[in-house]
Amino acid sequence: MMATKSGTKSVEPELERKRLLHWRNLLTPNGLTSTVSLLLSVIWKIVSVGSNLEFVLTLKNGRIFQLLRFFDRTGWLAIAFVAFLIIVYYLLSEEMKRRPKPKINLATLVVFTLFGVLLGAVWGANNAPPAIRTIAEWGIDGAQESCTLVINGQSIFTLSEKYLLVGACGINDPLVDPNNDPTTSVGVPFQIKDGRFKIGVHWSPLFVQKLQERIHAHGPNSVMGDVWHQIFVVPKDADVSKIHILSDVPKVGGKFL
Repeated sequence: MMATKSGTKSVEPELERKRLLHWRNLLTPNGLTSTVSLLLSVIWKIVSVGSNLEFVLTLKNGRIFQLLRFFDRTGWLAIAFVAFLIIVYYLLSEEMKRRPKPKINLATLVVFTLFGVLLGAVWGANNAPPAIRTIAEWGIDGAQESCTLVINGQSIFTLSEKYLLVGACGINDPLVDPNNDPTTSVGVPFQIKDGRFKIGVHWSPLFVQKLQERIHAHGPNSVMGDVWHQIFVVPKDADVSKIHILSDVPKVGGKFL
């Protein structure tokens, strides 16, 4: 009995020495900081992918938004990778004793502050009106049977690398949802330019039919105020021929401006 008891005592320290991962090390201030940094970076990217964040940041200019774009595209991955390496190091290191500290670890505080500033800046970017109006002028050209729009390309030029610009127009009808109006005319994609440029939207047969009905009912002078215009961007590899109504735009990866 004595030999068995002694043998049990000698095995336990041996098992403790052979433990590969020391999870308690993550409870130290530096371990907690690395864990928080990794989690917040991953959460940031998940939220970014599932929201309109990247598109909103692309539209904004200024150093703060350049920093945010860098963080959203590359910086989050660098922070997550470094934090992961630190976590692995602590897990493989020998057991550390956790010493209670009354103050919050400085690095953890910096991480939380950084994310708070970034989230606040993104919220402001998402809710702030554009500095320059994208559509400078609009109208209709009866001779060419098209809607015309003059675009301030400066306000959206940052999108030119990935997107093309498309215009659409329709006739106001209180009985029809404009997002699902089959008489909507959709134009061809245009390259986004830095400066003012003009785009056209050729009228569809259904648009022409509805326009003629409106002219016969209310006269030609009422047409100008009844026509609405809309612009949106689509990825350069998108099939614009699949867009017939405004609700089709998100289906091909398009975004309204």
